Amino acid sequence: MSISGCMTPCFVVMLNNGDGTFQPPVFNQPAAAIYPFGFADFNGDGKLDIAGGGCSPYQPCVMGFLWGDGDGTFQDGPTYEFTWGPGSGAVADFNNDGNLDFAAADLGNIGATLLSKGNGTFDGPFIFDAGGYYMQAADFNGDGNQDLAFSIPNPSSSAGVALGNGNGTFQTEVAYPVGKTASQLVVGDFNNDHQLDLIVADQTSTNVYTLLNTGVVSFTPTTAATFANQLVGTTSKPQTVTLTNTGVSALSISSIKATGQFTMTNTCPSSVPPGGNCSITVTFAPQTKGTQYGTVSIVDSASIKPEVIDLVGAATLVSLSPAALNFPPQKLHTTSQPMTSTLTNHGSTPLTFTSFKFQGEWGEYSQTNTCGTQIAAGASCVITVWFTPVYTGKQTAVLQISDNGGGSPQGLYLSGIGTN
Repeated sequence: MSISGCMTPCFVVMLNNGDGTFQPPVFNQPAAAIYPFGFADFNGDGKLDIAGGGCSPYQPCVMGFLWGDGDGTFQDGPTYEFTWGPGSGAVADFNNDGNLDFAAADLGNIGATLLSKGNGTFDGPFIFDAGGYYMQAADFNGDGNQDLAFSIPNPSSSAGVALGNGNGTFQTEVAYPVGKTASQLVVGDFNNDHQLDLIVADQTSTNVYTLLNTGVVSFTPTTAATFANQLVGTTSKPQTVTLTNTGVSALSISSIKATGQFTMTNTCPSSVPPGGNCSITVTFAPQTKGTQYGTVSIVDSASIKPEVIDLVGAATLVSLSPAALNFPPQKLHTTSQPMTSTLTNHGSTPLTFTSFKFQGEWGEYSQTNTCGTQIAAGASCVITVWFTPVYTGKQTAVLQISDNGGGSPQGLYLSGIGTN
């Protein structure tokens, strides 16, 4: 069926006949740009109304309502000016008075709530500092107040959660990085621990990301503990994650264990009081080359399943000594004295090279090396670098060395200062 004849702003309703067929489309042309975000009986007449928002050319952006006639048509209801174009909205009881309210937000990290009185009038809008697309309302922390979750595609792809205060306002949004461009957002209990989790799709790939709710336990930082290139047989510098009990009762911890090629210590007692915290410190001690994965699993009273901190590290058999070359000030368009770094193959088999490439201010640097395409087990080669500045100030670059030694590409970090 073709649907046409609608001028922006416009939306179409097709009434269900109950047998899998639908009546002809009913066109609705509201006075303001109200695109549907949610439905409820906001004015108490027993008919579904629309809460939504949007922008029209040469008119202010709005969030507002359309009153349902019960036959697929709608009448203009109240509208409220909004900062940018609302990109998402959700309907829920945000102040616990038994009436369904409306929240909308945009990508400018600005949101607003309109609190319904149940008769078609509203208090607000109440502005809050949170925003994104594909908003969902749910009680994520079990305090009886409705919270908000968003997907935030830019400037950094993430899922954001703003906890509700129970009065139509929200706490500062906490962002959890996912993928490259966060898109659709779904709420559900995906690991059967009776906590509401999030799934976020990445619109620039085929990936979806699951964020499991840890209940009254929060972790700082919120991202996986990631370790840069570490030589096999050595131990990295430690990374620390802080565990905080955000609940109102003591958190009982029965075990904390690390898996994979990682070691862990912690300061966590068997009982963490409300508002209390403790630290979990992890080091990476690889025994085999390549990307290594692991976890820290915490068994506690916050969930029927363990909380998990993801761990990832890159293990390599290749070392650079030194790993950075810092050139002294050099006059423009002149070439520095050479500086060198020694690359060593710590493996038991030959190391094969595929490329030596500069990234960054590559035009300022040049290199030669004695590595060729392969060096033997236990052997070393020398990389020689020159700095030729073409403009004043600090110039940095990385010589990326691609090989089969694990953790590729290796990075030789370069910096220099151009002077007149």
